[in-house]
Amino acid sequence: MPEDRSGGRPGGRLDHRFPPVEPDGSGLAGVDAGGMTVHVRHEPSGEPAGETIGFRAADFGSLDALLHHCLTMIGRMPRILVAGVAGQPRPNGDVRVTNRPDWPVFRRDRFAATYGIQVETVNDMEATVAGVGELDETGYQRLTPVAATDVGETAGGRARLVVAVDSGVGVGHLDPHGRPHGTEGGHIPWQPRTRRESDYLAWLRALRTGPRDPAPATVPGPHASPPTPATRPTSATTPAAAAPAPSGTPVPSGVPGAVSVEESISGSRGFTHLYDFVALSIDPAPLLAAGVERARSERLGIAPLVIAGALAGDEFCVQVMRLFGGILGQFLRSMALVTLGRGGSVWLCGSVLRSPGVADFLMADGCLMAAFRPAGAEHADLMDEIPIHLVHDREIGVRGALALGRSRFQSTGRH
Repeated sequence: MPEDRSGGRPGGRLDHRFPPVEPDGSGLAGVDAGGMTVHVRHEPSGEPAGETIGFRAADFGSLDALLHHCLTMIGRMPRILVAGVAGQPRPNGDVRVTNRPDWPVFRRDRFAATYGIQVETVNDMEATVAGVGELDETGYQRLTPVAATDVGETAGGRARLVVAVDSGVGVGHLDPHGRPHGTEGGHIPWQPRTRRESDYLAWLRALRTGPRDPAPATVPGPHASPPTPATRPTSATTPAAAAPAPSGTPVPSGVPGAVSVEESISGSRGFTHLYDFVALSIDPAPLLAAGVERARSERLGIAPLVIAGALAGDEFCVQVMRLFGGILGQFLRSMALVTLGRGGSVWLCGSVLRSPGVADFLMADGCLMAAFRPAGAEHADLMDEIPIHLVHDREIGVRGALALGRSRFQSTGRH
């Protein structure tokens, strides 16, 4: 049976009894195994889908234990279970969950044989992309104005790029033939556009190997314009002179110099890094600093504190969000050029971007669109025709898992 490593925390203790089996052994269960929260929903054959159930992912020590708890929570043994997970499943369905490196590799066929059900593992962003196609007009809003030439205004339109900013950064896309794809795009490096972004990237690179100069460097204030080729690097733009990270800052691991988008703007590591970098040139308000220190001591994310401060007009937090928006905007542009060469639409998801007021702030400030549609850049006409939407639906991943289950299994007559 799956191992219970919940430590007896409230709501985390596993029920080791097998769930009752449906009389006809039919039905579909969809699971969105997020880094922080898990959503599961059961869809009986010929009946409306049941209620979505959510619980903490951190209460489990393996994907086996988590999925066992999903079956217990829905109280049924479905014939088919489709699980969207952070990671790229192997051809045999086995998968290592990337945001839970301490978890063992999930062995799909072994789990399926134990419970006597069919199991399909998919990348979580593949499920999210499929979920966008399930949305009605109440599940999203359009952020960019309607243009006479743009396309993809509806969720069921042609090619689309889907980017989620949660504890990590996820990227998926729907190709022109309607096939969803999950990627690991959040782990690629990014290219700075402004001096401020160059300084930030250099500082992040230095975190990988530690400072070589014991004297902290002075990081210049915000810069609005991109550096010119004639600009000489300042002491703050070189990794050797970057200031050391404040106490408690998680140091990225990996190859020195290869800083990913996820390390830079994700809701966990990204916002911690953004905060610490901006703090080198601007002092955070005492109340904010105290809140961040408390959150760190309790191993909680600081993104909600920074977001609340920016919406309240705190200059420190505004600078953090502008840096975040600029990097996100140019990342969206890069991904759109790769996946939407014939046009399409962009869909923003995840707890950070879904937080009340965040998307409105980024659009009103202009930091995101200035990077997504930079003046005079190549393919500006293509970018002008690509609309951006914000997904409000918190259950998009489990919706997509169910949609994939229906499309993959109903055609075979197994559902």
